[in-house]
Amino acid sequence: GGIGMALLAVLHADFRPGIDLVIEQSGLDAAVQWADIVFTGEGSIDAQTMFGKTPVGVASVAKRHGKPVIAIAGRVGDGIECLHGRGIDAVFGAAPSAASLDELLRDARANVARTAEQVTRLMRIVRSH
Repeated sequence: GGIGMALLAVLHADFRPGIDLVIEQSGLDAAVQWADIVFTGEGSIDAQTMFGKTPVGVASVAKRHGKPVIAIAGRVGDGIECLHGRGIDAVFGAAPSAASLDELLRDARANVARTAEQVTRLMRIVRSH
């Protein structure tokens, strides 16, 4: 608050949402143009995700280019239905079973990779029929 107001007043700075900077600096817009489908993720996805979190920002870029969006999360909470209207077409949880947070964090890469593989296998089935 205070530092931000000082920057606005003294340096004539402006505020921008963090996701806008991430999109700009990462080249996401250009990458999405050639993609068939866009994957995004978050440690936890729930109704709060629609309030400025990265997956919704990624989805807004994807939808501008007419691309479907799949989100993968370590935890899927209540209210994800509201995300469908914000550009996220489907949400999948990556946690394979009940486990401690330490275990889930330790195995996060493998859990996300396994979930993404299963989603792509499902996509192949749908495309082939």
